[in-house]
Amino acid sequence: MEEGFQKFFNTCGPCRPARHHLVPAVDRAPVVRQMAEDGACFFLKGPRQSGKTTLALELAREISAFGRFHALYMTLREARGARDRRLGARLFVDALNSALKAHPDPLVAKLEIPRDPGVTPRSAAREALSRLCSHLDRPLVLLVDDIDMLSGKALQSLLDQMATGLAVSRPEAFPRSVGLFGLRGPGPPGPGRRTRKGPGGTRGGRRRAELGLSPFAMAREITLQPFSFADIDKLCELHAASGGQPAEEEAKLRLWDWTEGAPWLVNALVSTALDFVLHGDLKAPFTVATVNEAARALLRETPAHLRGLAGLLADPGVRSACCDALCGGGAGQALSGGGAALALDMGLLSAGWDDRLRPAGGICRELVLRALTSHIRPPAGLRDACRGEGEGPDMTLLMQEFQRQWRWNSRSWRAPLSDIPGAGEKLPLLAFLEAALPEGVVLEKGPAAAQGGLHIVVRGPARARPALAVLERPGGPGHQAYLEELSAAMDAEGSSEGWLAFFDLDPAKGADERIFWKTRTLASGRAAHVAGL
Repeated sequence: MEEGFQKFFNTCGPCRPARHHLVPAVDRAPVVRQMAEDGACFFLKGPRQSGKTTLALELAREISAFGRFHALYMTLREARGARDRRLGARLFVDALNSALKAHPDPLVAKLEIPRDPGVTPRSAAREALSRLCSHLDRPLVLLVDDIDMLSGKALQSLLDQMATGLAVSRPEAFPRSVGLFGLRGPGPPGPGRRTRKGPGGTRGGRRRAELGLSPFAMAREITLQPFSFADIDKLCELHAASGGQPAEEEAKLRLWDWTEGAPWLVNALVSTALDFVLHGDLKAPFTVATVNEAARALLRETPAHLRGLAGLLADPGVRSACCDALCGGGAGQALSGGGAALALDMGLLSAGWDDRLRPAGGICRELVLRALTSHIRPPAGLRDACRGEGEGPDMTLLMQEFQRQWRWNSRSWRAPLSDIPGAGEKLPLLAFLEAALPEGVVLEKGPAAAQGGLHIVVRGPARARPALAVLERPGGPGHQAYLEELSAAMDAEGSSEGWLAFFDLDPAKGADERIFWKTRTLASGRAAHVAGL
């Protein structure tokens, strides 16, 4: 590290040990080191900004330093969108030569593989790699980053050539190991992976544009996992050891809650906290409040990475999966193929031990909720009006204000979400609750026992306030049937009050029939407020 240089949390490009606080990337997927040394082939996938390039560069350095093999890192970033086989072959050879020039070994850096006009595009990449291997004194481990910048025939041809070279020409005339790095793995094309159709059906048959139908699909697929809580703890300790302030244990937990270990989000959140909340003051405490303020600042700023995640909601399948996850569903969705798989691959959603989908941390939850409810405008000053006295938000005032707004705005609020069952009712309610939460109050939610219901707990520093949102369809049991579940939630939380948001979906009823407010005294003596909507 340069003398006097202070390491920092990187949010732009690959991380480098001499300049950035980082968890060794190869340690997050140690199997890739063993597979590369054993001569195996693999595909490492992970969301954008998850550390794939950092891992590939680190792996190349480790393998080269060991001395048994040459390791070559190359990127196809400049081949973005290339579909033509001839263009793909030319761009691959150009990228290969660029990687050779940048190699730290001067003997390797002197090598150049000219494009041979007599070689067809179907074999150009394989021939270039064979010529390269013939000039090296040790077997080659090839690490190809951004493989999914190619598409269509260009991608398929490259993968076919890789498979042929690995099967026929290695180890003397082809890399003994090939690692590919990209966003999505080499699974078969699913509903979310498009094929073009021509007048007579699929153009040229089904396009093998994705990684799925290549012989290279037999390579092992590895998912780069997000940071664990231990990784977050280690990063905070590295910062403290280099002259920064130690983070409180609760602050580290809050970091996890906001990010679920997504590497870019962790680095961005800590960087924002240090630079824009604490203003570089290394003596200021790093607390839960610091992390929360940094998260709100990050969401207000909405940097390019977050805009890219929000842009995924333009895909109807992703939008549907995210709505379902926000509304307490997320169960029973196929985790391979379609919008749910894309949202998982891109780090917008995560899956629990029971395969139930949920937003991948608080920042993703807020990002999705804001994007889906941008047409909903809660009244100005709602947070201050519902703040309450010491024990958290005034839920009765909040629910009554939501009820008043719902009477006049329900049609316009529902319309953009009408294609997803239940979203037009539950998401406006969630948006209202999120808008009213003061500092230190957390909204927890999950599926209710009632079909189509959403179990909500507004948890403040002094007490919890359980609520249950249900959708009542014509012929349903009525609101009385749902009070038992709310009563059980109140018992579990030790709360003397609970709230039932009862959305009546009977189209024959007018607003005067659907909208009411009743307070019921339960057998336990607790009060249940029923807001008809």
